[in-house]
Formats: sequence, structure tokens, C-alpha cells
Amino acid sequence: MRRKSGFTIIEVSLVLAIGGLILMMVFIALPSLQRGQRDAQRREDVISLIENIKKYQQNNRGALPSGESGEFTRNNTPGATGWQDLLNNYLGENFKDPNGTPYTLKITNDLDETTEYNNKILIVKQATCSGNSDGNKVKQANSRKLAALYELEVGGTFCANT
Repeated sequence: MRRKSGFTIIEVSLVLAIGGLILMMVFIALPSLQRGQRDAQRREDVISLIENIKKYQQNNRGALPSGESGEFTRNNTPGATGWQDLLNNYLGENFKDPNGTPYTLKITNDLDETTEYNNKILIVKQATCSGNSDGNKVKQANSRKLAALYELEVGGTFCANT
């Protein structure tokens, strides 16, 4: 008697179950990978902001952009000065969050305001990144220094300084 070749229902079920598990693991890991990629882009954008602030300082005898504390978003206002000039003329149209919305800069002198800035790049004047794990994200510095902070999607805060 000849034996018929082929797969049994148990073998087919086992292969489908393993394939389903692999597919499920990919769908679970994918959002985390995407958040990590968006946060990597945000880190690069904050570093780019710091580099452009340094260019601004070189072009303005070491002075930081002038102006009051507040929030600034890129616009096409001709003759803008201070932080608005930095956004309009140094950072350009492509200075956007990975989700597609333009970044907002929140400028402050208050070292204690580093607790809540909701998807804005917080710039603290006269401060540098502290690097401490005690919750203090910035520390006092001279008048030509500043720290730029951004809350990351995966948790934590990215800080860079001039």
C-alpha cells in the first residue's frame, strides 16, 4: 500500500499559529519603534535649533535673540526681530515636529518652569542642562547661555544647551 504525501491538519495549524505569533509581535513592536524614530528626529531638531541659535549669536555679537518671554511659532512676518527672526530666517519652513505641525518655542527665564511645556520646545534663558537625576533639568548659567528642552514620547526629557 502506498502512503499519500502531504501535510496533516496539525502541521498546517502549527505553522499558522507560529505565523500568527510572529505577526502579532511585529504589530506590538511597531508603534514603539515609530515613537523611537519620532523622538530621534525631535532630538536632531533640538540640536539643529541650538546650532542655529549659535549662528544667530555669531551674527549678532554674541547676543541671544531679544524679546520677552512667551511662545513663538514660525510666521512670515517681514522685519521680525528676536525669537521670531530666529524662527523665520534661521530655521526655515521645514522646522516641524515629526507629526507635521510647526514647532512652538516657549521662552522663559524661570528655572522652575521646566515641569510642563506640552509638546513645545522650552528654552530657558541663563541656564544649562543640569544632567542631574534629582528632577532639576536645568541650572543657572551666565546671560549668554540657554537650555532647550523637549519632552519625548517614550518618556524623559531631551536637553541641549548653547
